[in-house]
Amino acid sequence: MYRYCQRWESEQGREIGLTLQVGDIGIVNEARLDKATRRHAETDPAELGAVKYINGSRKPSHLTVFVRGNHDDSEFFSRLPRGGFIDPHRFLYYLSPLQVFQLSLNSKEIIIAGLGGIAPDSDDDREKTLARQRYFDNWKCDALLSLPSESVDILLTHDGPAVQGLRRRGSAGALEINWIIEHLKPRFAFFGHYSDPPVPFFIGKTLCVGMNSKQALKLPKRDGAMGIVDPATLQFEFVQSWKT
Repeated sequence: MYRYCQRWESEQGREIGLTLQVGDIGIVNEARLDKATRRHAETDPAELGAVKYINGSRKPSHLTVFVRGNHDDSEFFSRLPRGGFIDPHRFLYYLSPLQVFQLSLNSKEIIIAGLGGIAPDSDDDREKTLARQRYFDNWKCDALLSLPSESVDILLTHDGPAVQGLRRRGSAGALEINWIIEHLKPRFAFFGHYSDPPVPFFIGKTLCVGMNSKQALKLPKRDGAMGIVDPATLQFEFVQSWKT
């Protein structure tokens, strides 16, 4: 992720003031790897590389705000209910629903809110939510719904909204995220989790973007892609190719 940020800066002659990440960032406990993470790590050891940033042996190149994914270590985040920086260099900021992140870029104040994890699949899953933190629960949604309407510029979630469905998975997505978007009315709602999201679409005035889009330049052997929000104009575009 940081290599690609640096390459974009070099090619464009511009600096990236903040990196946003929508979960499954690689914060894992090797003793408790789930099957999907273990499978990826067997072919790509860098899948587990976040630990070097958390313990301070490597310093992130860019200030990074992220939400947790369903494959990130739930026990780690259970100790951080209000979020905050997780590395000694104070470059990696975990965004909890109980806090917003505020940043001034080019004299413009940007407010970011987030919801990590995925929606429970059933009532049985809801009962297990506190024990299985891969899911989000009602109080986390309520925390975001309690914020003033139109008080947030960018919403980061791991799961996606249910509107329009997700390609080849019509029942996927979370209605709770729709309600949050409809209430907060952010300029952007970025989400992850899905391997084949639809093209960006609107809920009201909010542009909803699944970041693993086929419209974007793909990171070799990895899910995910890269997009740029211009803080001056608040316009978004995927990075689709390199100049060289």
